[in-house]
Amino acid sequence: MDKLVKNRDIFKKKFSQIAEALIKQQQDVLKKDKRQSAKKEISEEKIKFIELDISKSDEARIKYRGNSLTGKLNLEINPIREIAQQNINKRNKTLTQDTAIEQTELTIKQRDLKIQGMHERSASDKYKKILLEQEYKKHSQEGYRKEEDKTEVGQKDIYINYIDSGNSQDQYTEQGISLHTTKRKNPAKDIETESIPEMKITARIKKTKTGRGDIYESDWAPRNSESYFAKKVSQPNNTYAFILWDIPLEVHAHKIKDWLFYYGKATIERVNYLGKTKSAVIRINSMANSRLKALKTSWAIQSENGKTLRTMPEEQ
Repeated sequence: MDKLVKNRDIFKKKFSQIAEALIKQQQDVLKKDKRQSAKKEISEEKIKFIELDISKSDEARIKYRGNSLTGKLNLEINPIREIAQQNINKRNKTLTQDTAIEQTELTIKQRDLKIQGMHERSASDKYKKILLEQEYKKHSQEGYRKEEDKTEVGQKDIYINYIDSGNSQDQYTEQGISLHTTKRKNPAKDIETESIPEMKITARIKKTKTGRGDIYESDWAPRNSESYFAKKVSQPNNTYAFILWDIPLEVHAHKIKDWLFYYGKATIERVNYLGKTKSAVIRINSMANSRLKALKTSWAIQSENGKTLRTMPEEQ
């Protein structure tokens, strides 16, 4: 009995210490749980930071802001971060090299397309040059001279002389074309001739009737404009109708007119669709008889892309 009383007295004396020990143990457990939770949260935040922010490779420290329980913690850069950054740098370098290779290939492709376009334009220019050389040879051999003979009083005549420059036998030079205007006061009297210096003729000559006589005015209009042919007189012998075959479907009417501009003003009367290609009935009105004759005697013309298009006279 005395022992029980003694133990009770000891328990009463030690009760406060036991209670403090239990409270401390609970606090330690709670603190440990909080630390583990904080470490887990910091680890997740660290992984997220490495994935999202990979550009700050020169930083010596990575700062993490914790919640209200953990406060602020500073962690040193660890080997895992360094390995991850090395892999990221290697990947960025590979991407940069791939991009440079793609840009180089694109540049080469653009260069090839440019060279191809130059060859196509060169082929078209070469074809036109051949026609001009053939025309020049013919005129040189025949002593060609085109003259519009008029007998009315006060009229002016325009004719073109083809002059050999002497530099090359097969070379055509636009500087060798001279424009002369001849004014006949009276058929029975002498002819007064006025000569204009040699020059490139790209003008439209129009004639008007006034009280002071005939006046020639020169409008320097573009050769591919409609106004260039505004005052041209259509004559039966200066018109040629033919059929142009093997025209691609994507080629529009204005493009066909550009191809035929060398021969004269083209008018497309109708178009027939033939599956993958189409044909067109075209009428050419030209003041250059030699070019029109070359078109009549040829069986094909060459387009800008180097393709040969067949021609055939239209059945009247």
